[in-house]
Amino acid sequence: MGAAVVSVRVSEEDKEALEKLASVTGKSKSSLVAEAIHSYVEMNAWQVSVIRERLEAADRQEYASRERVKAIFAKWGADAD
Repeated sequence: MGAAVVSVRVSEEDKEALEKLASVTGKSKSSLVAEAIHSYVEMNAWQVSVIRERLEAADRQEYASRERVKAIFAKWGADAD
């Protein structure tokens, strides 16, 4: 897979921290930034997917009723209100 070029503006502090991390890890700044972007996108895509699934389940009324939640809490001696 080919690589695309993306320009990003960062604070001077983040730039310095990136340079330091690249130096101590022996990795290039580019590879560290690419890894960070990949992780961020992957995590957020997963979160959005889960949120959509849960909203669809809620729309289908697949979650416990208030009465069921209260009964479970009461079983453990806790008040759900």
